[in-house]
Amino acid sequence: MNSYYPLLIVYWGSYLVFPFVGGLLYLWCKTSKKLSKRSYLVSKIFLLLWIVVSGVFCWARFIEPNMLVTHTTTIDAWFWYKIALISDMHMWVFNNERLMDRVVKKVNQSDIDAVFIAGDLTYEPHKKDFWRLFARVWELKKPVFVVLWNHDVERPWPNIRKKLTDTLVSFGAQIIDNKIVMLEWTNQEEIILVWLGSFLWKESNVSLLEQYKQSDNVVVLTHNPDTTLLYTSPIADITLAWHTHWWQIRIPWLYKYAIPTIWNFDRNLTQEPLTQLFVTAWLGTVWLPMRLFNPPVIDILTLK
Repeated sequence: MNSYYPLLIVYWGSYLVFPFVGGLLYLWCKTSKKLSKRSYLVSKIFLLLWIVVSGVFCWARFIEPNMLVTHTTTIDAWFWYKIALISDMHMWVFNNERLMDRVVKKVNQSDIDAVFIAGDLTYEPHKKDFWRLFARVWELKKPVFVVLWNHDVERPWPNIRKKLTDTLVSFGAQIIDNKIVMLEWTNQEEIILVWLGSFLWKESNVSLLEQYKQSDNVVVLTHNPDTTLLYTSPIADITLAWHTHWWQIRIPWLYKYAIPTIWNFDRNLTQEPLTQLFVTAWLGTVWLPMRLFNPPVIDILTLK
């Protein structure tokens, strides 16, 4: 059985919550008149508890994952640049081209210089779906830079890297695959965009930073914020990361145990010993098609 079938069962099976609550209400209305006063009170408390639990479930399953908010952050830098940063879309099983359509419309309404689509674009993907899933990328009005990660580069998912790359390039995106890109800024200076590879797979070649000076305008993209633990000098003006998912079901205190990082990284902007670090939220869902206290976010970053 394909590994995504259980995910689809969870996805569609979650709709049973509606007949479940309806049946519970019907059963209670039918039997409540026959209950003693004590039993009636206990059953009413039990019913209200199930309604509250079902309401939270419905919010986390059907409402919050379909929200899309814009979060604006200003970051101190020696240059001015505005970025729309989106990540971890995890397209296919739980999300489809409608998510991409909403993201493109929202990003195009923002005053930005570039769009960074950062890592884990797919989730249990199929090659035949790429054209449909990402066709709206060509409608983005600003330059688009894409970083791939484990869900996109065959670790351990299917051999999709070339097909996904070719599809995105055909829509006008530039793939930053283990290389350095010079972003246009002014005639006098450039912004150096450095992609550091997988921390998990020991591909984070931080020595790439050593060829630059602290006075250079260096922006680092890396999937796992733990990569910043490998820095040896304060070359990067800002490091942009994702991967933590903030976690997607953000129950206070408990969510921290689900964040897959070595260090205590979480979200938003922090000052680390050798760099500013911004950890974005994300757009998709994994394992369960649910989000709680953590709606999908497009981050608009103003570097100035």
